[in-house]
Amino acid sequence: VVLELWELKCTARWTCENYLLKKRKYMGKTLLNWRSLYLHGDKRVKQWATAYDAPVVSLKGHHKTVYSVRWLNSTTILSGSDDKKLRVCEHAKGKWKCHSLRAHTAGVYSLGLGDFVSSSMYSSGGSVVSGSSGGSGSAESAAGNNNNGGALPRLVFSGSFDKSIRIWDTQRWRSVRTISNAHQWGITGLQYENGRLVSCSLDGGIHFWDVETGKQITSRVVGHKMGIYCCELRGNVLTSGSVDETVNVWDVRDGSLVRELKGHDDEVTCVRLDAEADTVLSCSGDATVRRWDIASGLCIDVIGGRSMSADPSHSPHTDWIWSLDVQDGYLFTGSQDHTVKCWDERTGACIQTWSGDKGHKA
Repeated sequence: VVLELWELKCTARWTCENYLLKKRKYMGKTLLNWRSLYLHGDKRVKQWATAYDAPVVSLKGHHKTVYSVRWLNSTTILSGSDDKKLRVCEHAKGKWKCHSLRAHTAGVYSLGLGDFVSSSMYSSGGSVVSGSSGGSGSAESAAGNNNNGGALPRLVFSGSFDKSIRIWDTQRWRSVRTISNAHQWGITGLQYENGRLVSCSLDGGIHFWDVETGKQITSRVVGHKMGIYCCELRGNVLTSGSVDETVNVWDVRDGSLVRELKGHDDEVTCVRLDAEADTVLSCSGDATVRRWDIASGLCIDVIGGRSMSADPSHSPHTDWIWSLDVQDGYLFTGSQDHTVKCWDERTGACIQTWSGDKGHKA
């Protein structure tokens, strides 16, 4: 009875299972120590809030919808917009300095990061960042979710509705190569690994490119019958998410379809492979995130389809989820409901929501 009372006190206060993993044996069963959780949970909440609830910085400059935002390092953000431009924002001496690049002849939908260096082409922690249809990007903390500490990747890639891919030298911020007519429709996803660039498109195709030559690499990966929103490559495993509401997993060595993962009730907008490439996360217009086991093809968890807290700010998304990322056991999602949420990856509980004055207006 005493344990049940402590549990009630906890669940009435906040989502407890995220903050403390202490367990103890009681009557032969493994239970959470609800009393310890209640007494010490606030400290964890404050520590987390200190790290992730810093004042929002709104970086304005784009004139149309911002489709893609990437941290390049701990102080530099790159964004692509429907205004056809890339915007580079660097933080130095307590201030953000931004400049724009004329990138494409149509909206910039996708960005990719690389570290490739070719002599023929050159003359010489934990932030949340999101884009909005209001024309601005919002950085939610001071420490960067960065690629390589303070160093910039030597190359970045941009994909556009003008069907082209452009490769950019970050040392001088100039375009060093343009791959025209890379797809029949707009390019929605770019992923770089080991000299290969993979692109996907609303035409349903998946293409591979040699970054040094800009030429297409022959591949047997056929893509989807409908448009593709996203793709991710890790080693020989490629995953893609489509308008057809499925997640496909491919073996790039022979182009074979390893798994077709079905379960979402709307279009799949973003996919993420784990480090070992044995599970994949996907988000969708159905406002959920699903975790899939590639070996079995089964959905092993649904995140966001349930609420573990009575607090409205910790409830699931109410509209399309367009982006997701994972860092240090936390899952971050960005939604069309104008919010960014942080979830406990293990329990699936929503820990934090950025919205209202701290979020986007569109």
